Amino acid sequence: VPAADPRSRSPRARRSSQFSVIDRGGAADRAGIHSGDVILTVEGADVTKLTPMGVLFVIGQHPIGSTVHLGLGRGAQTVAASLVLSAQ
Repeated sequence: VPAADPRSRSPRARRSSQFSVIDRGGAADRAGIHSGDVILTVEGADVTKLTPMGVLFVIGQHPIGSTVHLGLGRGAQTVAASLVLSAQ
């Protein structure tokens, strides 16, 4: 579950959502998401100005079982992840 990390020095991370813990075998792990990744886009829409709850709301608008395409900030890189939503 994405959680804002208040210790992050990146302004982008504070505005958006940063993954702090990835459950082994969970949906984020299966999508290749790493601890520290920051959600930048959801289905191509910029979410960097949303609060973490706002980002979760946007993701939650998709039905369980659907694939949500995320753009992630990982250090200086931008990577893509396809997250299959589960009921957990």
